[in-house]
Amino acid sequence: MGLHYLFEETQELDRARKTASYIMREFKERPRVGVVLGSGWGEFVKEVKVEKSFNYAELQNFQVPSVKGHKGELLFARMGGLPAVILSGRIHSYEGYPLHQVTFPIRVLSQLGVEICVLTNASGGLNQTFRAGDTLLVTDHINLMGVDPLRGIRPAPERSPFLDQRNIYHPICADVVRRTASSLSIPLREGVYIALSGPCYETAAEVHMLRTLGGDAVGMSTVPEVIVAHRERLWVCTLSCIANVGSDMRNVDLDHESVLAVLRKGAKSRAQLLIQAIPLMVEERDKQNK
Repeated sequence: MGLHYLFEETQELDRARKTASYIMREFKERPRVGVVLGSGWGEFVKEVKVEKSFNYAELQNFQVPSVKGHKGELLFARMGGLPAVILSGRIHSYEGYPLHQVTFPIRVLSQLGVEICVLTNASGGLNQTFRAGDTLLVTDHINLMGVDPLRGIRPAPERSPFLDQRNIYHPICADVVRRTASSLSIPLREGVYIALSGPCYETAAEVHMLRTLGGDAVGMSTVPEVIVAHRERLWVCTLSCIANVGSDMRNVDLDHESVLAVLRKGAKSRAQLLIQAIPLMVEERDKQNK
């Protein structure tokens, strides 16, 4: 039997190109940076100058998030003089979407001309030194979602079906975040993010297993987007807010409302971290391109 492909990469790129072309009719200047805002990172929008917004429902092949805290808006904005595009909210595989739909907005960012992709999320702490509200710089990941966003892809003729994931989180972006956090006196954690399919929170036994595997935080998103962004040759940086600690560490009930309440604390400082770090990432990218 031959391979059974779920979708054609060439067609997916064509769809992304058409969506990007529609967006650029409203905004002529190419954005340098794409920012994906997950739970707890919405304060960032208040710190930039938004010039144009689209609801995801307006954009062809975009899906509208159903999870509270994910607005579902694409925003063109400026950070000083830097043009950027912001995805305020994401869809998740646990909402029933295949990963090529979950990651479609990342392909659109690439077609818009974005060079650096900064992804944010909320996660549960596995590392026993972490505390709720900590900011985590993701330095690597373990994909335990049971599926890969490149699975079932018939690659475009010029592309390999395989992807080298060494340095998938760009070391220069990571260094910029470290320096910026230090200058702002923001405590910064670093570590490995483990992605599960969700939507259930982890059992105590699962928390123990994930720690044993080397995880520092666990969540239900982001890794598929990181993989596709890396495939599109974008520099990738991922930051996470630790929303709670492992369910075997404290005798408390976990629910989405309590997670959102924790995320509201420290939101302004996390937004400032992004505001100051992102232009420096672009400067470093420009140095590399000279």
